Amino acid sequence: MISLALQPDTADTLHPHIEKENERQVQIMAEILQQLGYQNPEDEAYFLASKLDGIALGYITMGDDYPYEQIKEKILQEYIHEH
Repeated sequence: MISLALQPDTADTLHPHIEKENERQVQIMAEILQQLGYQNPEDEAYFLASKLDGIALGYITMGDDYPYEQIKEKILQEYIHEH
């Protein structure tokens, strides 16, 4: 989705679909984060989505050199705890 979003011709055509999917994913994350006790679950969902986008971009650009397992553990530690 990132590479599609960065292509001007494609972005114009697919933007409504990409936006709809992004909103759906944020809503799902916000519901989970609300259950975990976050005060502002929608804001946190956008923040988490941004982190995941960055992880995806890092993995795409670095491939096997990307510290995927370490980053995965960091995300789990950050979000799997009591609030």
